[in-house]
Order: sequence, then structure tokens, then C-alpha cells
Amino acid sequence: MAILNHRSPGITAIYNAVKSNQKNSILDFGPCISKNLLFFSKLGCHFYFENFSDQIAYYPKKGAEHTYLTNFNELLDGVSSGKKFDVVLLWDLLNYLSLPDIVQVLNRIEAYLRPNTLVHTINYVGAKSPATPGRFELNDQYNVSVSFQEFEEAKRVRLTTADMLRSVPQFAILRSFLKREGMVSGLSEQIMCYQPHKQQCQRVAVFSSAEPSKADFDVERHIASPAISQLCSVDGKGARLLDLGVHNDVNNDGWKRIYSDVYSEDLNAALKRFAKLEFGQRKQLMPTSPFLAFEKNTRFDVIVAWDIFNYLDDELLFEVGRRLVDLARDGTKMIVMCYSGARIPARPQPFVLTKGKIGLAKNYIKKSEQRRFPALTSVKIQQAFPGFFVENTYAFRPGMERGLNEYVFVFKDAETQLLERQARAEHILAQKRELKRGSSVC
Repeated sequence: MAILNHRSPGITAIYNAVKSNQKNSILDFGPCISKNLLFFSKLGCHFYFENFSDQIAYYPKKGAEHTYLTNFNELLDGVSSGKKFDVVLLWDLLNYLSLPDIVQVLNRIEAYLRPNTLVHTINYVGAKSPATPGRFELNDQYNVSVSFQEFEEAKRVRLTTADMLRSVPQFAILRSFLKREGMVSGLSEQIMCYQPHKQQCQRVAVFSSAEPSKADFDVERHIASPAISQLCSVDGKGARLLDLGVHNDVNNDGWKRIYSDVYSEDLNAALKRFAKLEFGQRKQLMPTSPFLAFEKNTRFDVIVAWDIFNYLDDELLFEVGRRLVDLARDGTKMIVMCYSGARIPARPQPFVLTKGKIGLAKNYIKKSEQRRFPALTSVKIQQAFPGFFVENTYAFRPGMERGLNEYVFVFKDAETQLLERQARAEHILAQKRELKRGSSVC
């Protein structure tokens, strides 16, 4: 049996979500492991084990492939009526079930979930997987010791995320993790959110990042950013900020020193699957997709989009615009960075806040490629984000990254736009009266 150390961004995200609230209840469907119990108990969480892992490992050997589902229902019979959980740990168990069985399991646990319950899963993405479920032992909030039997050719039907979401529409994918530094090769992680009423979904702000916070984050290159410097120099007391860039706790911590309420959503990660879909598939999945879905009436004072919009086609850009306009209030500022050259970075850059500037980490390797979409302009953004108007433009300033322009947009509601139109009309009339008065004197 192989024992490997796995850097688990999914568990880190779960840890960040529960650490600030000592009333969370966690349901673990893996074997009873004392280190896992101790880890979450230190956070004040109520922890419940229901060992479904051994059922899956045992019954197929007896030639009764579906017997474990009967036992699964019996396991949950021990949970008190009305008990609701905030986090469910399924580990790698779904890899060993067919789609109908997965639907049965998720529907069965639904009675024990409250809206926004987080469900953590581990998936095998290679051609091979262990014959039986692995054992996952928490070392800390970042690392998990994983015990596997030898990998063999997978005898299961490989399911796509889209297949599963269509079958259990009450669940939505919040985060996916693959090929992150320190992760065991061949493993991916997903965190689903139980959303019985998706339009009422309330995103958990503290869940925003799965990266460890490091005060000594090693920045290789500092870049001047007039727009970001402006955001860092204001009094953000009472203001709410939304960061749409690549997740890291350095930025979250930096924003929290300035702004009272900070949310973040890795928009590039959330939209990656849509970029690969045909129009028909997008049209089917887009309305129920939970990206940029916050509690009703949530409005932001600042939106930091970084360079994300450069990687969206028109259809996705306008859909993002529609959703962000609904999250804006009169006076909301939005920061957008646009590349002007024919070649741009292959993916959104992981910018890091650093003393009023931005920087890139030493381990970041920048690769460029021919841009896939026409250059993003301020006109295009104003078309996609109706109500946002250019307030400032920054380009070719000392220290700025070459070919990267910054725009500051401000949102004006219908009343403000009407008042401005009236003011302009009055100004034009005043000029005409002045000209008429001057001509009569002559």
C-alpha cells in the first residue's frame, strides 16, 4: 500500500470556510480516523463519521454490487431527525459509483443538508485508479496523507461534471482543483454547494480562497498600477469589494486591511468549462450556473476584474456584464486591465498586492500566445456592462507593464444618468442664450 503526501487545496478551502464559526457540523463518509476528528474538533466543529468507504470496498467482493446502497441508507438512520450539516466529506467515494447510484446517494443526504452546505470530493482523472477507496488522514489544513492500494485500470464509467450536474441540479460546483503544486498526480478535487434555490444562493465570503496565507510572499517583479494604487489609498471603511482574480490569501488579506467587507471569486476558473462548450450547451447550463451568485440585494462598491475579461469571448463577456451590473450600485468602481498587443499571456496573470503596487511571484512562468479574441476596448466594455462609464485611463506610465492598460469605470444608475443629461441640456441652453445675447449686442 502506497502512502503519499497530498497538498489539498480543497481541504484548505473547507478549513477557511469553517474556522471562523464554531457551530459547524461536519459529516465524514470515510473511515473513523482520530487525526481527522481531532483536527476539526480543535475548530469547535461537531464531527460525525458514517463509514461508507468500507461498505464500497467490501460488498463488490461478495458479488452484491448494490448491497452497499442499502447499507448506506441504514448508516444515515443513526443520524437524529432534523440534523443538518454544514460540510460533507465524500473523499473519493463517488469514483466507485455509477451515475444512478451517485444520484441516489446525493438525493439521500439532501435531507441532512442546509442551503450552502459544502460537499468535498476527490476524483481520479487518469486511466487508472485504486481498486478500493483510499484512506485520507489530515496532517494540517494544507496536507493530507493518502493511503492507496496499487492503481489498476479503472472499471468505472468516467463521468463528466456536466453529466452529474444535470442529474442533481440542486448541487453546483464552487471550486475545482487540478495540477496544483503539491497535489498527487492523477487527483483532482471539487467542492460542491447545495443550492435548493439557486437564485437565493448566498456565497460564503470566508470561503474565498484555498491558498495558504504567507506574509513573506516572494515577489519577483513589482509593477506600477495607478488604478490599484488608487484603491489602496482610499478609506474603505463601510465599503464592499469583489475581487475576480486568481485566488490567493495575500490579496484577500491586503484588501481586508482597507475595506470592511471583501468577497472574491476566481472568475477564470468558474468560466473555464463554459469556454469549451458549444453555444447550445452553454445556453442550457448558463442560466443555472452559480458564478457571481450572491445573496439577494448584495451590492459592491468596488469590483477588481484584473485582466480576466481579455480571456472571454463576446458571449461570456456580455453574460458576465449582465450579472455584474446587477451587483453594482450608483458610484461602484470597476478596475479592468486590457492587453493592447497581438500576443498576450496564455492565461490570466496571478497578480499580487504589494505595498500599493502589484507583483508576480518568483515561481510564476509567463507564457505568451496569439490572442484568441479581438483586443478589449473601453467601448466594448461599456457595451457589455451597460451603466458603467470610463472615469480614468492609465497607459504608458513609468513602471507599468508594457502593453497593459488600466481602466477605471464608474457605474451610474438611471437617476444619475437622467440628472447628468438634464445638466448637459441646461448647459447647452445656457450657452445658446449667451451666444444669442452676444449677437444682439453686436
